[in-house]
Amino acid sequence: MSKEERNVHNEDVIVLNKWTVIAVGVAILIFVLGGLGGYFLAKMAFDHALVEMGVQEPKPAKIETDGDPQIGPNNARVTIVSFSDFQCFYCKRFRDETLDALINEYGNKIRFVYRDYPLSSMHPEAQKSAEAAECANEQGKFWEMHDLLYANQESLNVKLYEELAEDIGLDMDKFTNCLDSDKYAEEVLADMQSGVSYGVSGTPTFFVNGQRLVGAQPLAEFKRIIDQELGN
Repeated sequence: MSKEERNVHNEDVIVLNKWTVIAVGVAILIFVLGGLGGYFLAKMAFDHALVEMGVQEPKPAKIETDGDPQIGPNNARVTIVSFSDFQCFYCKRFRDETLDALINEYGNKIRFVYRDYPLSSMHPEAQKSAEAAECANEQGKFWEMHDLLYANQESLNVKLYEELAEDIGLDMDKFTNCLDSDKYAEEVLADMQSGVSYGVSGTPTFFVNGQRLVGAQPLAEFKRIIDQELGN
């Protein structure tokens, strides 16, 4: 190894060590203050930093979806995994302009899976709205709550979640206890951590049979990949 190469290598190690020290310090601090959820947030930041620096590659895009809310059969030939945020404008655009069109056109040939990616630093209601949807999912009404959260995106708050829960016929005692107890807070954060490990850094991000699409892409772009996958 030449002197120049050694210098470059040493610089990389210094940068990596810097991030390691920062991440470990932040993880310890937030873990003390916020428990396991805080640790997840610190680890997500560290993992994403490694990916952005080129030190660590994102995991292969075979996305785990066990237990996540879905539309379509498990044996569908094409699986679309969405990492989304209920307070994200572009996620709402996908819901309003593209999701129904995909389902109407392809039916049981596709499976659409929703995973949480709350960008809480930008969207103060992202985390709690995701928890509200998880609490609705517990009673078999995830998609009803999903649609209403996006329809009321500009008014998201706990009072609204309770009103929507009543509108879709949920057991209100169960829903309120679920939401107030933060029952699904760690599950929502775990979804986000999983997304970071796959290289997700913004919403919406989709994986169509593992092929990544970022942003509110037009219907034609989804169809291009789906038709290719169905043809194969």
